[in-house]
Amino acid sequence: MIRELTKEDLNDLFFAIYYEGFLYHYNHRKDIFKKRTIDELKEYVFEQIENGIKIIGYYKDNVLVGFLSYEIREKMNKVLWIDELVVTEKERGNGYSSLLMEKIKKISKKEEVKRIELNVYTFNDIAIKLYNKLGYKEQRIIFEKEV
Repeated sequence: MIRELTKEDLNDLFFAIYYEGFLYHYNHRKDIFKKRTIDELKEYVFEQIENGIKIIGYYKDNVLVGFLSYEIREKMNKVLWIDELVVTEKERGNGYSSLLMEKIKKISKKEEVKRIELNVYTFNDIAIKLYNKLGYKEQRIIFEKEV
């Protein structure tokens, strides 16, 4: 079952999954991601919600196993921006990410969004494979150089 999460749903289990996703990124790019505690991440998530981020969660047997956060942005056209997609490591490979992405597609149609956009780090081979499989196309490349 997929449904929109409320602030009350943002419990210890949600933040354990969130922290798992954070650590994956932190461990691959410590030069970009600052080490944070769960309490710091909780503060960040609640701030994001106040700024318009919405979160949908996938429940297996009434237990949250993954989530996707997004917002609708107004550019030249309406764009749905996917901020984060995390499925707990134990449940990866079971199709939950694809189901969350399918739900986002339905939300986009309902909201009359022209495009769905997201970014993914090059180290995240699993996510890149997923987005390619779902028909997402590379839109731009961001270069970096340490100074």
